[in-house]
Amino acid sequence: LFSWSRAVQIRTNLDLVLDWLQGAGLGDIASEFLKKLSVTVNFLCIPKTRLIQ
Repeated sequence: LFSWSRAVQIRTNLDLVLDWLQGAGLGDIASEFLKKLSVTVNFLCIPKTRLIQ
């Protein structure tokens, strides 16, 4: 079942991983590799009320 708060938590953790990889010099590769996951998580972070509009 969909959980908005869980999606926000995943987004936060993904941002932390991407920041860490950026610091390790792997930002471009990581961004490309995780692009589909990132887009999906961004979509899941949209509040249900906005999706219904």
